[in-house]
Amino acid sequence: MKHVDLCPHDSVYSALISLGKKPISKTGVIWKEIRVDELIDLYWNQEKSLGDLARELGVSSETVRRVLHALGIGCRSAQEGARLWATRYTHNKEQSVCWDISIAAFVTGGLLGDAYIQIISNRGRFVLGTVNEKYARWFYKSLTEFGVLCYFYISQRSHCVVYTVATSLYQYFVQQRERWYGAGYKKVPEDLDSLSPLACLVWYIGDGTLQRRAQNSYCVYLHTCAFSTEDQEHLREVLQCLLGFKPRMWRKGKQYVLGFSKRSQIEEWFEYIGQYPQELGCYQHKWPVWAGGTC
Repeated sequence: MKHVDLCPHDSVYSALISLGKKPISKTGVIWKEIRVDELIDLYWNQEKSLGDLARELGVSSETVRRVLHALGIGCRSAQEGARLWATRYTHNKEQSVCWDISIAAFVTGGLLGDAYIQIISNRGRFVLGTVNEKYARWFYKSLTEFGVLCYFYISQRSHCVVYTVATSLYQYFVQQRERWYGAGYKKVPEDLDSLSPLACLVWYIGDGTLQRRAQNSYCVYLHTCAFSTEDQEHLREVLQCLLGFKPRMWRKGKQYVLGFSKRSQIEEWFEYIGQYPQELGCYQHKWPVWAGGTC
């Protein structure tokens, strides 16, 4: 707060008169109703902006600025104003989102696949890149419907086109980064003890496959190659609690994936995750015919 050599209980109008600086006549009335100490408190202690004060007092921002300078209170520097705006914007943006289990399901399902969390200026953002445009647009649409501010990028790589969904910066993703990357690399959180049907659906669409082995014989694979065998064992136990069976660890080259091939297990899996979203008809091949797919 700035020091002003005036009686703090005087009205702003009286203070300006004593300084020989009469307010503009059209706005003189409002300055008679607010004291100098109230104006100082609003601007410096409550950190209201010139625009905030202008809207409350019914005057222009320029008038507020001129009055503050006339009283010797002064205004924030451009850097201070930018800092205040950024802090308030981030807070309001965070508060506008209901961080419920649906968002958590998309984040968890994405991170079990190829998504990641990036930290920028002490805030985090969730990033998902895929070569399937429909999947990326579905992910983007779903998160924005939950109130999460997202951006959609298309980039041309040497061998393909990549569609990227990136959220804006949120404190929520800092917390998730600590859960998933506390060891310095992506790791299944120790407190992950359950997966919702939506989380499993997102995970399967992004990083699962259905292989037809013989007539009416299938195998479901969840490509967990990026995780350690310890993490994969953790996921096996979580799925066992959910579905009543423990997926096998299948060797794929030098890495392992989770998989199951018994008809009863596959039926249990597709009953749990449900049908593929209507917008993602391109993923029908990941569902067997008897579950509404084309495989």
